[in-house]
Amino acid sequence: MIYSTDRILTAHAGSLPRPDDLREMVLAKARGEHYDQAALDARLKSAVAEIVKRQVACG
Repeated sequence: MIYSTDRILTAHAGSLPRPDDLREMVLAKARGEHYDQAALDARLKSAVAEIVKRQVACG
C-alpha cells in the first residue's frame, strides 16, 4: 500500500483504507470465523474517529 504524510490517499472507489487489524476483524466475520462483535464495533468506531481527525487536519 502507498502511504502519504501530506494527503489522504483513497482507493479507486473512493473508500479509505482500513487499518490492518480492522480489516482482519471484518474478514473473519465475512468468512464465518470466530470474532468478537464488541471488539469489532469498538475498533470500527475508533478507526472512523482516527480518519475523521486526519481529514479535519488536512482541511
